[in-house]
Amino acid sequence: MEIEKKLEDIFRYVGIDFGVNEKLRGENLLGIKIGLKARDLLIIYLKIEKMFKIKIPEKAIVNGEFNTYWSILNIIKNEKGIK
Repeated sequence: MEIEKKLEDIFRYVGIDFGVNEKLRGENLLGIKIGLKARDLLIIYLKIEKMFKIKIPEKAIVNGEFNTYWSILNIIKNEKGIK
């Protein structure tokens, strides 16, 4: 799917290759297994909004939904109206 390829490209930009590490897609991005820095998550956030032309809802950040590959993919799909 095109959305997943673009999202994987964004993660590769910060050094995470989910194509190689598919098992990590459900892990917390700031957790020990992936170990992203907060600034990397901010870069991902900004690149997603620009690339997909969406506004990530504030509640998704506050509620901790912007924390795994899968949850971010779901946020993008919801904002794009894709099921």
